[in-house]
Amino acid sequence: MKTRILTMLMAVCLILALFVGCSDNGADSTPTAGSNTEAPNPSSDVNQTSDPGAEDEAKYGGDLVLAATSLPTDFFTPGASAKGNWIYLCPALEPLGIQQTDGSWSPHLAESWEADAENNTFTIKLKEGIKFHDGSDFNADALVKIFDMYFDEGGQANICSPTSYEASDDYTVVMYFDSFMNTWVETISQVHVLSPTALEENGKDYLSTNAIGTGPFIQTEFIAGNSLKFVKNEDYWMEGLPYLDSIEFVVMSDTNTQVSSLTNGEIHGVQVSSGSIVAQLSANDSLKDISKLTPATASFFYIGVNSADENSPFADVRVRQAAMYAIDRDASAAALTEGLGMGVNQICVEGSYGYIEAPNAYEYDVEKAKELLTEAGYPNGFDTTVYVNSNFEMQAVALKSYLDAAGINSEISMQDSATFTETTVNSSFQHVAINAGSVASYDPATYYGRIFGPERTRWKGSMVEFTDAHELLAKAMSAPTFEEQCEYLGQIYTFVNEELPHLPWYTYAASYFTADNLYGTGMVEVQAFQWTPHLAYFAD
Repeated sequence: MKTRILTMLMAVCLILALFVGCSDNGADSTPTAGSNTEAPNPSSDVNQTSDPGAEDEAKYGGDLVLAATSLPTDFFTPGASAKGNWIYLCPALEPLGIQQTDGSWSPHLAESWEADAENNTFTIKLKEGIKFHDGSDFNADALVKIFDMYFDEGGQANICSPTSYEASDDYTVVMYFDSFMNTWVETISQVHVLSPTALEENGKDYLSTNAIGTGPFIQTEFIAGNSLKFVKNEDYWMEGLPYLDSIEFVVMSDTNTQVSSLTNGEIHGVQVSSGSIVAQLSANDSLKDISKLTPATASFFYIGVNSADENSPFADVRVRQAAMYAIDRDASAAALTEGLGMGVNQICVEGSYGYIEAPNAYEYDVEKAKELLTEAGYPNGFDTTVYVNSNFEMQAVALKSYLDAAGINSEISMQDSATFTETTVNSSFQHVAINAGSVASYDPATYYGRIFGPERTRWKGSMVEFTDAHELLAKAMSAPTFEEQCEYLGQIYTFVNEELPHLPWYTYAASYFTADNLYGTGMVEVQAFQWTPHLAYFAD
């Protein structure tokens, strides 16, 4: 293991040296900041799929094949803790609402909704005449039973934890809450519905591998670890849709196989996270890159440290700041993503609600890092361990090289996914851990709550309770106006920048390449897990 890490360290150092050597050491290492985002018009009808194909070019028919690095093992969305699987299931399982390219949310299976801040209620009016693939009705009673599934699975937070809910008529559901939350629309829109009748007749195990929803496609085949296929729903509730005959996800874990299959026309879409592969595919006139870096598509790497244990060096904010100065975030982002990423000092990107220019850029400065370590009582540095999921070995090696140079001498502890999750969720680890995630939203308050809020899902034993930030989070999520919400979010960004409950590192958006004649997918334009298979088509 040590020999392997040493070899990777030498390779990463060489890559970093190439990127650093081309950079301007006097340049600001943070992205250009913008002013607060204007409030989106909640009634706007933005076209979620802005592909430039003309409407009269759309044709019916065609079998869409997309590459997948892996497939979900559990289709039962009420029990899902992550959204990554939804990209594979939304041909069959549709959401109540869809996020638009301006960040707002529009009803989909819902006809309309109303948030009543005075009475703490959220009322959902459903579209009429929609049926599940098994022939049962999608109505208010069905949605109530779906909400029951969330509670039964311990996932009530995914529907904002209502105190109760009821069907007030055949197509209206009223949800009751203890207090107003401005996250109701965003969170509840993302409920993907599945047939309660199928659950009652076949059980949860059946629904774990069979997606029985209202969608434009019906699942016909699932071969674990191999493929997942859907065919056109001839009775789909949107007249004239879908265009395609079928959609199939095929597992291709090897990048070279993905690239050659896309180039040869055997598949029609693949996600790419390598700058060199992006350059290769961009040169092919028969392909197009439809991805965009937005607040909803940005992925982040950040560094968790132990601030809760007074014996941990990282309990001192000066040590956390020293670590930030020790890392050339832009250079390492460019190296680790082959030019796709950029360094950040807050876990959001320009365009996020409340985004402001950070007061401290933490420009790469090893001497400044050493000065802060000396002030904190570590003139000779100290020893630490970098815990990392084995999938992020390159990130760990890069981080080690930077920390070592500043006097924070580190060892790397590689862990499998289950062990790493245990380390960061429940353990009081003493040192450093690298983590990755996606805000998947223009409003990152919920995401911040998950990583340093009072009910956070990670860092429970290793992060001090930042009570001031907890209060700001609560205010941001209950602000009655968009302007107040942005103001509180801006204060959260400033707090994160100064106190560093975690250390922001870099952001990137994976590129998504498709066949040049494929339109309407909405893939990666807003959120990859909420694309629009009902609008996808091949043009002549």
